[in-house]
Parts: sequence; structure tokens; C-alpha cells
Amino acid sequence: MKLSLPLWRTAPAALPALHNVPRHSGAGAKAFVTFIGLFLAAFFGLASAVLPWQYLVGLFGLPVLFLVGTVAPTVPFVAALLLLFGVMPEFVMAALPLGGATLRPAELVLIFSFITVMARVLLGHIDLMNLVKPIRWVLIVLACGLALGFFKGKLLANNTLALADARQYVGWLALPIGLWFTVAHPGRLQRVVIGIALLAATLMILQLGLGVQLIFGFRGAEYLSKDFTDVTRSAIGGGLFFLSYAAYRLFLHACDGERWRWTALFGCLIAIGGIVASFNRAVWAGFAIGAFALLLLKPRTRNSTLLPFVVLITFVCVGIAGLFLAKPRTGDAIVERVVSLKDEGRRGSSLGFRFDENQQALEALRRNPVTGIGMGGEYKRAYRQLSTAGSFDIEDAFIHNGYLSLWLKQGVFGLVFPVMLFVTLWRYFWRGRREQQTTAPLEQTAVFSTVILLFVSALTSPDFSTSSALAAITALLAIFLNGQSRRNSH
Repeated sequence: MKLSLPLWRTAPAALPALHNVPRHSGAGAKAFVTFIGLFLAAFFGLASAVLPWQYLVGLFGLPVLFLVGTVAPTVPFVAALLLLFGVMPEFVMAALPLGGATLRPAELVLIFSFITVMARVLLGHIDLMNLVKPIRWVLIVLACGLALGFFKGKLLANNTLALADARQYVGWLALPIGLWFTVAHPGRLQRVVIGIALLAATLMILQLGLGVQLIFGFRGAEYLSKDFTDVTRSAIGGGLFFLSYAAYRLFLHACDGERWRWTALFGCLIAIGGIVASFNRAVWAGFAIGAFALLLLKPRTRNSTLLPFVVLITFVCVGIAGLFLAKPRTGDAIVERVVSLKDEGRRGSSLGFRFDENQQALEALRRNPVTGIGMGGEYKRAYRQLSTAGSFDIEDAFIHNGYLSLWLKQGVFGLVFPVMLFVTLWRYFWRGRREQQTTAPLEQTAVFSTVILLFVSALTSPDFSTSSALAAITALLAIFLNGQSRRNSH
């Protein structure tokens, strides 16, 4: 397969023969766009009359963004992902209070991107339901869990944080957006994912090396610990899954491609550098396990895997050696981050705090094992965590464990959802692996290896319940489902 990295092509690709219905661009589409544009302009105009001045940004910015999205849908989708990952600062737009929750700029842009894409789906008669057919039961279970969690948390208990919990699932809107891209512009979604990953990884490496903040998300740049206050770490949320996919997919291209093989391997090295710069030990462990699975599960490639693997390992070793020579404090911080695992689990440590948090969640689930506590439900006592970095307030409705988060907020549906997701993806992946196709299984192998990283990371992070992680994972699921659809069409 030929893999190119530009984010846009000069000419849009035609729809596959699978749909056999041309896209419409007549008066109906223009009238629809005009109506929606005027409606949004009026809405934000009235809001700006009674709300703070920041909503003037919404008055002019969001309708313009919508109109831009109707012409170039890639722009708002890429902007939403960059905002979610903290690569683009959010202060350029205002947030929108909504019934006790606050829609952040990233989520607003993602919603606008969804609206413009759905307009194109309806006008072009694109059958997205057929594309999501492999995971339809997974989505049904998710929908039931969200309905149960919202009903119990908001309508029955009237929890203050119910909508704040529910808004995190806005990240699922990236799935239909990504599926539309795979149909209307084949290959563009993968280029977007890899391009964003390489951009984020480059900024993370520069931020680590220069000590200048280049990532602007929540906790985008922070000190590592009290012993390494001169070393900054990068937090890009779900963007780490893009980095993982880029590393896996570019390595597979180096094994299978006929052109740009060594350029792809260099991009793989950049993505790995970004993962290192995150200082996220769960992601480190998950990436290593996913890489091992990648080597075991990958289909036969045109070229041997040995040479790209040896070259990659050699450059990784050279990079580590150069890091210790050029920035010894950074090298020491990486070693300290790994060695500190032996102290984890004690009270006051990062993992020790999570153990205590998990125990309180299990106690709450013993009282409500079927329905959970609902969206925004509180399950633990309010206290301050003592850590090496100082003390800080902890929300008593938030939990770092992704599995317990789903079970707590969505009841038994949240317990079943991750199991069904993994089994379903494994089933379709293994079917494609047996058929030994070329392109689709390579993409699906990279996605499945990233899903393994997700399931490891979710042990210590709420990756199934945050908009940033969900947007990244569902965009990758769109690539996976596209590969499944192409295989079925053959």
C-alpha cells in the first residue's frame, strides 16, 4: 500500500459504488445551509445580549465555522480534535453553560462538525447504518447504559453533575463523522489521524526538550514531581491513542510499503518519542503490550519485518543515549518514573490513591450492582489527597478506573459494554486476519493493537468516559469498520 501524509487532496474522491446514489448539491442543499446558518447566528446573537461578552465570539465564530464546515468539512473536524487534545488552545473560543454542565469549545466544534457531516449524509443518501452493522449490538448496549445512567442520575436523583458526566460522551460523535470521511474521501481520515499524531508528538518532544509550554490542554504541561520540577510532561488526553496508532501503522507501512518506507519508520520514531514524553506509565505499558500483539497478529507483508524492527530499535537506543547526553535531567526523570513503580501502592502514592478510590467505588456498587449510581452520582467521601506533588481537591463523583466508571454510572450495561466491544472487534479482526487481505488488515491490526493499549490504560484512567479519549477511539473505530466494509464488498 502507498501511504502519503498530506491532510488534503486537490480533488475530492467519488463515492464508492456501494451506495450508487449521487450526492446532491442543488437548491435544497443551499436552502438548508442558509436556514441553519441564519438560525445559529440568531441564537448566538440573542445569547450574547444576556450572557458575558465572550459570546460575541460565538456570534461571529460558530456560524462562520459552520459555513466553513459545509464547504470544507475536514477543517472543523481537525480543529475539534486539536482542541480536544490541547494542541490548539481553547481560549480562542468561549464555553457554553448548559443545564449545569459546560460545553467546552472542543465539544462545541465537534457538535458543529457532526451537524455539517450529517447534512451531507442526508443529502447524499449515504448509508452509515450499514457501516456500523458489525458493532450495532455494542452501540445498543451503550445507548441503554446512557439512558439508564441519565434517567437515574438526572431525572430520579437530580444530581448536580449529571449533565457534566453525560456531556463527556459527545466524543462518540467522531464515529459517524469518521465513517462519512471513509466513504466520501477514502484514505483522508487515516491521513488526518497520522498528521495530528505527528504534529502532537513533535510538540511534545519539543516541550520536553525546551521546557516551553506548547501543549495547552487540561494539565497540558506540568511538572513531573517535586524532585524534577525542571522537567515538564505533556498530557494530550485521547491524542495518545492517535500516537499509538500512528506508530503501529507507520511501522507496518515500513514492512509492507514499496515507497516512503524509511520516512514512515522515522515518523514511527517521532510518535514513540511523543509517547515517552507523556510520562504516562499506563500508556507505556499498554503501548509495549500492543506492540507485542502487533508483531504476533500482523498479516504477511511484502517485506521482512526484521530489518525495519532492527533499524527502529537501533534508533530508539541512539535516541535514549543522546537524551542522556544532551538532557541528563530528562533521562534521569524517565528512569525515576519507571523505578518509582516499586513504591506505588502505598498510601499517598498515585496507584495507592487509585486503589482506595476503587475500593470506595466497589462499596457503592455493592449497594447498587444493577443500576449503578447514575450520571453525576457521588460514591466517595470528599478528602484531599497527599502526594509528592502536594495536595489537591478530588471530585467525589469522578473515578480514574475506566471500567468502574462505566459500571458506576451506567449500571450493568456499563459492565457489559467493554467486554462486548473487545469480543466484537476481536471477532471481526480475526476474520480479516484469516483472509490475509493486504491493506484492510494492516489498518485493522494497527487499530486493534491500539484497542489493547486502551484496555490497559483504562485500568488507571477513565478512557471510556472522557470526550477526548472517546473521540480518538471512535475515529479509529471508523478506520476499523471501513476496513471491514471493504473486505465484505470484495
